[in-house]
Amino acid sequence: MAKVRNPWSDLFQLDGSKDADWHKREAFYSQSDAEALDAFHADLPEGSTARADLSVPPEPFAGNIYSATVIMLASHPTVLANGEALANETWQKAYRKNLNSGGLKGGFYYAKSLDTLELPGAQPLLGVRRVEEEESESGKTQRAQGGMLSPLLNDLAQRMGEEGFNHASDQVREEIAAKLYKNFMLINLFPYAVDYSREAFAHQDGQWLPSQRYQQALVKLGLKRAKQEKHPPLVIVSRRQQEWYEMVPKLQHKFGKKPKSLTLMQHPGLVLSQSALDSVNGRGAYKQVLKRLRA
Repeated sequence: MAKVRNPWSDLFQLDGSKDADWHKREAFYSQSDAEALDAFHADLPEGSTARADLSVPPEPFAGNIYSATVIMLASHPTVLANGEALANETWQKAYRKNLNSGGLKGGFYYAKSLDTLELPGAQPLLGVRRVEEEESESGKTQRAQGGMLSPLLNDLAQRMGEEGFNHASDQVREEIAAKLYKNFMLINLFPYAVDYSREAFAHQDGQWLPSQRYQQALVKLGLKRAKQEKHPPLVIVSRRQQEWYEMVPKLQHKFGKKPKSLTLMQHPGLVLSQSALDSVNGRGAYKQVLKRLRA
């Protein structure tokens, strides 16, 4: 890691100085990617779903590589309204700390507090977005039903005496959020939000953004921990599996009989469930993930 510069710290600088108003910008990107992004967009047809939405803060990673017990390797952030996150001071500070440190400090910033759990950017993973009565067309409080981590969140809540995460008390939800903040890390192969990743990756030839070297270095550090620690973190390759294996070939290697990473079964409505993990990695894989998140 020492040899790989964190390209994301320049998001919070202006002319070489700290920028207190970084969250008010019209475009968010690493300066190291500027030339590659310009060339990429110039080659795209009008209306292409592969275009990166630079009005949304990038999410190359969310979490602390040193404390995370579950590290999930995914594809890309989803295009969502960013106004609520950028106006949320708790999220701003957590996001800035995490990216500015290169994922070496801070944690999974969408779980920093109960209000950050409800932000739109958390929905694809956590599925816990609540719509209050006055905002709902039906006049009833509504909650999102699903996210990639929903089965894990529900199991965590049930082990704490609740029916499920969405129906849990604020105290239990807060305890689970604290575990996520410390123990969970997400690393995206492509750091900028896109509507449709298949087209975006079709225009890539392997690793083409300079900033991607940093995500690569984070994964290698996670694998180093997996080799050295008594209770190593679990690395789950959830999306763009072939691209991840090409970028970090050691993800497919093994330490004796133990794999360095788990693979998530690919299917529509992808979720991190017991069947999706155990069917590919063997019985007990899901329970190992749940055990580490509960730590």
